[in-house]
Formats: sequence, C-alpha cells, structure tokens
Amino acid sequence: DALAWGLPPAVAVNAIAALGLHPAPPDVPALKRYAGHHSPSVRSATFAVLAMYPDPAAHQIVVAGLHDAAGSVRGAAAAAAAKGHVREAIDPLFELLARGEEPAARALAAMADAELARKIGDQFGKVPDAALAQCLGAILKRADFGPDDARVELVRALGKIQDSAALTALSDYVDATPKNPPRQSREEALKMVEARIGGAK
Repeated sequence: DALAWGLPPAVAVNAIAALGLHPAPPDVPALKRYAGHHSPSVRSATFAVLAMYPDPAAHQIVVAGLHDAAGSVRGAAAAAAAKGHVREAIDPLFELLARGEEPAARALAAMADAELARKIGDQFGKVPDAALAQCLGAILKRADFGPDDARVELVRALGKIQDSAALTALSDYVDATPKNPPRQSREEALKMVEARIGGAK
C-alpha cells in the first residue's frame, strides 16, 4: 500500500526488496511504476526484484530496463534477466554486448546453453574483443556447461581473440579444470596459452 501511495527513494528501495521476499502476482503493477522512477537506485532495486516473478509482464519490464539511460540500471536489468532466465532479453543483451557492457556479458554467459554459446562465439569481429572474451570465459567457468564438444567450440572462439582478456580466460579455464579425466577442451586451451606465452617471450 505504501508503494502505491509513493515513498521516498531510500524507503522505496527497502520496501521493494521486502516485496521480493514473498513475491505475489499483484506486486507486478506496483513494480512497473517504480521501474520508471526518477531515482536510478530505485529503478535498479525494482529490476533486481522483478527477477523473482515468472509473470510475462515482469519479463517485459526487465527487457525495457535494458534500454535505460543509466548504466547502473541497465546492469541491474541484465542481472535480473539472467537470474529470471528471461529469454526475451537475449537480443537486447547482444546489443549491450556490442557496446562492451560487462553486465551484458555476464548475463549472456549465465543464460547460455550450447546453442546460445555458439551464437555468442559467432560475434567475433562484431563486438569488442574484451567483452566477447569475458563472456566466453564466463561460460567456460560454469560447471554445468557442456558437453565437452561445446566447450571446445568456446576455446576455439577464444583462440581467435587477440585481446589479453582471451589469454586470461583460457588460463583460468586451464587452472580450474582437472587434468584427469582428460578433456579435449582443456588440452586445446593449454596449447593456446603456451603458444601465446611462448610467443610473448
């Protein structure tokens, strides 16, 4: 009720967070109002909570947040899209990835299955190298991502990227992956890392 009447930003942020503890369908219209609030902190809090609602209307609000003028709010909407697995957000997230926005890279990585990961890898030359490397590396770090054929594709996509972020992503993957049982993806990543480090000497 208080949100319906209007609250100061600092209080609204806490009230919105409280709604997320016990999400219910009637909350969505109230949250929609606060998604357009003048305060970026209130808008960010709103998108964070909207991730808890499977309602298509909530998903539409999250997608709209990806076009917000404030980077912090776009980041909150991207995180909400990942947490709520909002598939409608994928195309706008690709647009943000093309602008090099780190939250979009993280969100796409969190949502990626093998098909989406392949699509991300195909963005080479279309998005900033550092953002692409970060996104691909984050997918590789996921213990639930596979099979190994899909990881091999990611490693090879990273191999095309000359930015230092690609070397970091490959090195992190090698370090985080046990030698046994052997994985082709790890073996290829290790060869790439050794070639780059050796070539830099």
